[in-house]
Amino acid sequence: NLRHVTADRKIAVVRHRHGLPSYYKLFLNWTAKHVPEVRSRMELRLLPCDIQDWSQYSLVVPWVPDTLLYRCEPVRQQALALTASAEAHGVPVINRPERLLSTSKHDCARQIASMGVRTPRVERIADVDGFRRDLNGLKPPLLVREDLAHGGWSPVFLVRGPEDAPDIPLEKFAEPIAVEFIDVRDPRDGLVRKYRYMAMGDTGVAHTLQISEDWEVRSGVRVLDERTIQEEIVYADTPDPHHEVLQHVRRGLELDFLAFDYSLDQQGQLVVWEINVLPGLGIPTEPNREHLIPPIERAMAATLKMYLERAGLDVPRRVEELLAVKPRCTRVAPATDVPTSVVPNDVAPRREVA
Repeated sequence: NLRHVTADRKIAVVRHRHGLPSYYKLFLNWTAKHVPEVRSRMELRLLPCDIQDWSQYSLVVPWVPDTLLYRCEPVRQQALALTASAEAHGVPVINRPERLLSTSKHDCARQIASMGVRTPRVERIADVDGFRRDLNGLKPPLLVREDLAHGGWSPVFLVRGPEDAPDIPLEKFAEPIAVEFIDVRDPRDGLVRKYRYMAMGDTGVAHTLQISEDWEVRSGVRVLDERTIQEEIVYADTPDPHHEVLQHVRRGLELDFLAFDYSLDQQGQLVVWEINVLPGLGIPTEPNREHLIPPIERAMAATLKMYLERAGLDVPRRVEELLAVKPRCTRVAPATDVPTSVVPNDVAPRREVA
């Protein structure tokens, strides 16, 4: 803070020492390099956070993992107290903690489904013995995973039938869930595609596309060749065709900032896998990832724009320049030629796409 924070109207960026406190370090470094005048407003704070002079602050941004809020009562109460104090002083908050407390995979799936958007059915595994015996009556194939986990930090098991259940170490799970397995393998080339769309308020960014031969799509197992890289670029440089639907879900969840991971089923219809309220923001350094830099920079610029607008502060021209899309391909890869989802009838046309 001594090195960076010089502005008089500040944004309180709040973390917890046991909740990935350095998670957005790369984002902060990027901001300091490209728009230092914005970094000069971003003051890092730790929970518990007792702000005495609220006149210095225009916005509060909790960078506290939803999983920590769920699991730790003291942290939860500290975050809620900070939010209440900010509200009492007329200072807005991005992703209010009370809304994050309804974003577990189980809870979120029910909310998304209630909005008319397809997402896998999710059931908690309360009866471990019953699940090992007959899957508690659930119909396979299923995925078994942790309810409160993100980013591949916990294993995911595919259950093709009851015979697979005894091999799953359910006793090691804190809150195991059974998730409907939806086959989204593209019938044209046999590959699985997972898209990430990021929402920063009404602004949306087509962030990344991962293409894999495996049903569990992770960055480390993506197929990277000339064709798939071109397809990733085309997705990132084109407005996401599901922008309106995903913004409809964002508003229904009452969240300001989140990422959606989704695929298209074999009929080309949208399937939302999950949301992430602390999606990664940082320039990749691995080989063959250079093509990801422009959309990731757009996502970071859109995040800063949202912060500034919510704080009632001017948006520098440099932020707007970084948001601009400069298409790198003119030919769409054939595998992306699929139907778009249908916007529910009650969705008002609100569109701002980066």
